[in-house]
Amino acid sequence: DSPRRMRRTLFPLVLAGLVWCVSTSAHPRTTDYRTLHLRLSRPRAATFNVRDFGAVGNGVDKDTQAIRNAIAAVSAAGSGVVLFPSGGRFLTAPFNVTSHCTLYIDAGATILGSQDKEDWPLIPALPSYGQAKKGGTARRMSLIHGENLTDIIVTGKNGTVDAQGSVWWEHKVKGDTPPHLFEIMWSMDVEISHVTLRNSPFWTVHPVFVR
Repeated sequence: DSPRRMRRTLFPLVLAGLVWCVSTSAHPRTTDYRTLHLRLSRPRAATFNVRDFGAVGNGVDKDTQAIRNAIAAVSAAGSGVVLFPSGGRFLTAPFNVTSHCTLYIDAGATILGSQDKEDWPLIPALPSYGQAKKGGTARRMSLIHGENLTDIIVTGKNGTVDAQGSVWWEHKVKGDTPPHLFEIMWSMDVEISHVTLRNSPFWTVHPVFVR
């Protein structure tokens, strides 16, 4: 009977140990951004902090070029995480993402869409629509945009993308189609999770021929 009692005693201890191992591996203690990509759903070659590319993050100066340069670094590396760190308010014109790219918006970080309409490029209306929503053959590019891509993730610790759409709602111009916040076209493997999307001028998330 003694071995049986021993098994009954050891089983809860072994089970508790397994639960502890799973919980600690699922919630690593490290906050080192250099290993951030290891905690994401798909491993990336490296993490690129937009501040390292010159982003100020004060919500006043435009960080567009810094963001674009960080995304170019992902493309050159073959894959990567573009990190928008906590506390920053990164004002930007629209930008294109690249394949095998994760945009990680940390807790307390915000991507802000420019309120200067001239920062939003005109692109062709979708062929299936025939014309833009407000008429004509052109429409505005989305804040986060991509075409013919594979493996795109927008995620974070519930950081925010705020397109500041009020400039489009309150100052409407006839024939000027307002942009989307996020539009990916002719692409595959697209994921959005753990972020707050706010104040899109038009549709917030607009996948076009995405699978």
